[in-house]
Amino acid sequence: MRCAVLIVFAIMFLYSCEHYYDISKSIDPEFNAGDVFFYESNLTAAIDTMYVMKKKYEVEDSDKTYHYESLSCVIINMNKNIKYEIQYSGNDFSLYVIEGENVFMYDEYDSCLDLTLNGAKYKNVFLLTNADNIINVPDTLFFSPKKGILKYSVDNEKYNLIKE
Repeated sequence: MRCAVLIVFAIMFLYSCEHYYDISKSIDPEFNAGDVFFYESNLTAAIDTMYVMKKKYEVEDSDKTYHYESLSCVIINMNKNIKYEIQYSGNDFSLYVIEGENVFMYDEYDSCLDLTLNGAKYKNVFLLTNADNIINVPDTLFFSPKKGILKYSVDNEKYNLIKE
C-alpha cells in the first residue's frame, strides 16, 4: 500500500513540475537590434545595407506548467524597402519577407550546409528558395539562424555579406 501511495505522489510531483522549452543554443542568433549588415553586388559592386530593427524574446505560459520561449527578429533592407521577419521557436525558425502589404514565407529549405564567404566559414546555413518567383523577393537566400542573412540573389544579381 505504501508503495502505491509513493508512486501516486511521485507521478503527481512530476506532472506538477514546470517545463521550459527554450530556443536551442544552436539557432539562438548572435546579432542584436541596432546591428548593420553590408552586402556587395557581384555585378555592379553596389553596396546594399540591412539593419536589425528588433530582437525580442517572449515566453508564453501555457497553464503555468509549460513555458515556451520564442524570439522575433526584424531586419530591414534599407535600399530595397523590404522587411525580413524571423520567428524562432525551439529548434526551428520561419522566415518571412514583407514588401508593402505583401507577405511571403520561405517554405522550401535545402538541407543544412556549410558556406565559406570572403574567407569566413559559416556552419548550419540553409538555402531558401523563392519557388513561386514572387517579384521583389530574393530568388535565393543563404540564411544562418545564428548569423542572419549571409548571401542572397535577385534577378541573377548576387549580394554577399562583406561586413557584419
